[in-house]
Amino acid sequence: MSTARKREEAAQTVPIPTTTLSQEFIENKFETDLSDLDKYAPNVELGGIDFTGGGLSASIRGVSFSDLEKSFEPAVGVAIDGVFMGSNSGVLIDMFDIEQVEILRGPQGTLFGRNTIGGVINIRKARPTGEFGAKLGIRYGSSNRQDYKLSLNVPIIEGILAGKVTALINKDNQFTRNIYSGKHEDGQDVTSIATKLLFTPNDNFEALFSFEYLHDRSEFEGAVNLTLDEAGIVAALSNDPNRVGRTTFCTLFGAIPTVTGGGAGCAAASYDYARANKFKVSFTPPGIPFKSYIDSVFTALEMNWDLGDYRISSITGYKDQDELLDEENTGSPFAGLPFLPFTDQTGLARAVRTQTSWQFSQELRVASNFDGPFNFVAGAYFYKSHYNLDPQVFGVFGGLAQKFETEQTSQSYALFAEANYNMTDKLRFTGGLRYTWDKKHFITNTFDTAGVPFDFPAVQSQVFPSLDYDGDGIPDWPIDERANWSEPTWRAGIDYQFTNDLMAYFMYSRGYRAGGFNGRCATPSACNTPYDPEIVDNFELGFKSDWFDNRLRFNMSAFYLQYDDKQEEVLTPSPNGLATETKVQNAASVTVKGVEMEFQALPADWLNVYGSAGYMRSRYKEYLVFDPAANDFVDVSATARLRSAPKWNFNVGADFMVNVGNSGLVTFNANYKWTDEFFSSPFADPVGDLTGWYREVISAYGQADFSLNYKGPLFGSSAEYNLSLFLKNAFHGGGRIGRVLDAGPFFFGSLQPGRIWGIEFNVAI
Repeated sequence: MSTARKREEAAQTVPIPTTTLSQEFIENKFETDLSDLDKYAPNVELGGIDFTGGGLSASIRGVSFSDLEKSFEPAVGVAIDGVFMGSNSGVLIDMFDIEQVEILRGPQGTLFGRNTIGGVINIRKARPTGEFGAKLGIRYGSSNRQDYKLSLNVPIIEGILAGKVTALINKDNQFTRNIYSGKHEDGQDVTSIATKLLFTPNDNFEALFSFEYLHDRSEFEGAVNLTLDEAGIVAALSNDPNRVGRTTFCTLFGAIPTVTGGGAGCAAASYDYARANKFKVSFTPPGIPFKSYIDSVFTALEMNWDLGDYRISSITGYKDQDELLDEENTGSPFAGLPFLPFTDQTGLARAVRTQTSWQFSQELRVASNFDGPFNFVAGAYFYKSHYNLDPQVFGVFGGLAQKFETEQTSQSYALFAEANYNMTDKLRFTGGLRYTWDKKHFITNTFDTAGVPFDFPAVQSQVFPSLDYDGDGIPDWPIDERANWSEPTWRAGIDYQFTNDLMAYFMYSRGYRAGGFNGRCATPSACNTPYDPEIVDNFELGFKSDWFDNRLRFNMSAFYLQYDDKQEEVLTPSPNGLATETKVQNAASVTVKGVEMEFQALPADWLNVYGSAGYMRSRYKEYLVFDPAANDFVDVSATARLRSAPKWNFNVGADFMVNVGNSGLVTFNANYKWTDEFFSSPFADPVGDLTGWYREVISAYGQADFSLNYKGPLFGSSAEYNLSLFLKNAFHGGGRIGRVLDAGPFFFGSLQPGRIWGIEFNVAI
């Protein structure tokens, strides 16, 4: 069943392109966390962000978000048990005890609201069953992976109150070997405890209370330095207004030897060495493990009243979260300074970020259940959040090089309604509207090593400059700004039921991503200039079909997406006239055209075959950046590329099932996912033409997964057990660069593992 339209409907009758993954499907594929599910949905790219606790990088149809700052809003929404997550940190959840995951593609601004311009990942965790039962799972695998899982259902008051408790422990080592210690350092270390209470005093009312505590002390593989001596490649830089005159770590520290040879801060000492060792080495300096910690508490209360023709729902959610990031992020295999002990070496740039945040949301809605041709869903929504960020950067000698503090309070209110009207027995009209009011209060301040505010970017030309950055005689720090926006979003379309097994639809939908402030700004003028919301209009034509007595399911859609007022980081002239500065502005517009296909076939009772394919063609229509040489803004749309938008992607998989004896079942699963190359930056690498190495390109990649599972009764009892073996990414023994970032003075990449194996034992009572 689908809840894509805030009511339960058969998925094949919903005129929205969705990928629905059941609990059984996810468990049989041994997927670890949310990022693994992009293998089963077209035009969807999911990944982890190591630089924020439990961070999710998400792209649907080329509409993406992979930043770590909470001042920036996500572009793909994640909802857990009906509660919309306001940040992408803490949402890379484990796939344990998940009832269903729906991936909705395209803007979902009417029913799900702001920040869903790419789509929504709608997650429902398993509810209490009301019957006594327990599940215990143990997994061991590569990199000393150890998972322990427990789920316990208890009928507290028969037929009235049911309870459920789940516990999860995940631990492993990093897949890389540290070049300093020679060891596989500590990796994932996650403990989660959750409980649910389901109260059903009668047939017309239910209340579901959820509580979850997450304690994450995970450490990650260090970055790989991809920095080149760009200041010395004048021919390439002279034509790029975004990098003119940039001084890199490679230029500054290239003469310092490293443990791998070459110069500190240079790709020759890091990337070349990592590639020669199949990307299975890490450069984390001694004493500075890459820590990305998170502690969070999540609570939710969902109440539903059935009143005959109406169903009233209330969903209340609260999340409180603490984070710590501590890492050396240049990826330089630094040999160190001769007058310091080896264990005191700090690398070239150590970043320490402490952060606290909370969010509260309340949704009230009513859904009709009329016998006639008209039905609707309508409601009101309130959201409030706050975060505090205290980041610091330490230099080569361990001294404080940068410090600022940022906080922001956000509030959002919305009214929404969506209705269906059956014009005939086969033809149905859908129309919906949502109106949202947003307001934000943003404060930031910058300090020097003595605790006095200062402007960090100007340190390149002057040490600890005056607080008066623009020369008007008035101190520019701290920044204390407020902004308000309001936006309507809507959906309108028709669908036609040709037969009981074939439905076609056309849908137009609009979504928007909220405006805001740059939480990583470094100059007053970049901080106190808010950017406006960005808008996506999506036109969709598709069909959903079942054939041969439901043995073949085939769904297909084509879309055209218009992306306006796109928020981009651009260089602009600074007020003091000495340099440029980075601002976030509504600088661009993009179009994306694409086609998506999904199928599932049951040619025999023992065989299930499934797959998907996606194609996208994207282009910038406008992208304005400041050109210092021309002292004006220029349009670079002809050469700009959309991030995380591979042209082609597909997957194909099969489940083979064989009965053994009277009650045993052996299942063999196989799946292959291939993703075309895509870009991590809208701008081409300025030295790519000279070096033949385009660092912003993530290479095309294919991944083959296999698993073998036996299910049967435990010692002839009613209890069942599963014994499983799995092999993921079977044909890639080494790791790879999965994400890259141009950080200005240095360019670095994050590692992803290759082949992973495991064995798992589960018991269900």
